Amino acid sequence: MLYFFRAFKFFLYVCVLCLALFALVFFTSDHGDLTFWEMTPRENHWKLLLFLAVFAGVYPLFRFTTRKVYLNRPFEEDRDMLIEPILHANYIIERTEDKKITLRSKSAFTRFIQLYDDRITIDFSDNPILLIGLRKDVLRFARSMEYLVRQT
Repeated sequence: MLYFFRAFKFFLYVCVLCLALFALVFFTSDHGDLTFWEMTPRENHWKLLLFLAVFAGVYPLFRFTTRKVYLNRPFEEDRDMLIEPILHANYIIERTEDKKITLRSKSAFTRFIQLYDDRITIDFSDNPILLIGLRKDVLRFARSMEYLVRQT
């Protein structure tokens, strides 16, 4: 269900960006008697919407990931050391559960740009621990954790 919600949200985001781009082209060019909706032939409107829907449907597959981090010891022993790089990256702890920690970005602008899908979840119920969230951030934080574990 979360996947479909993310895809729908991204579809709306891409549609708004596409509409803004068309408006920018329309209002900055010499178009004569041409109206905004006549910029492209009518049969291309459906093709464009279909392309945006397919793109939005596939995009969450590449945007979100789960990464395993092997600690070879309990997470609780090094919890503060392992979470510190995430906190320094402008994240705050949103929720702490029994075996999960959820973090999100502090910046409202960053959260808006990432469509409020900026949560990183650390599941330490087993070893390896799981990092779940945006691919870019998860990979960066997983490498940081692996480096810190090797250093200790």
